[in-house]
Amino acid sequence: MIHGMTNNNTLYSLEDSEWGFYLTGSRFFGNSKINSDWDLFVEVPKDKENALEFFQFLYKNNFRVVSNYLQDSDHPDRIQELVMVYCNEKDNIHIQIVEDSGKKAKVQEWIKDHCKEFHLLPKKKHYIIWRFAYRLYNNYDEGI
Repeated sequence: MIHGMTNNNTLYSLEDSEWGFYLTGSRFFGNSKINSDWDLFVEVPKDKENALEFFQFLYKNNFRVVSNYLQDSDHPDRIQELVMVYCNEKDNIHIQIVEDSGKKAKVQEWIKDHCKEFHLLPKKKHYIIWRFAYRLYNNYDEGI
């Protein structure tokens, strides 16, 4: 989660919401710079009423859709079960909407623990590690 990491009001609003936002990207993997953006992920609510409330919450906090992966099932980021990405440009925050936040949290922890040089790969090649880690997770009953 994103507990106590900044004095940004938008991040406080996300943290205090009923939805579980998780930190990801360079700030999670420990290679962020002072001006790095904030990358988060959250699971899309399953029921329509809660989903509507969730997307209204994002809109109210100045988030707008920047990518919709439901329309591009072959995109490399679909490996992470990514549904869409929202961005708040003013606060430099990106939110990945995923199908299963628990699974993504476990997979990214595994990557952080076992792929120490992950951040050295060109960003466009990160999907290779994500694909490998998701396959491990999906192929073993206990996860990874």
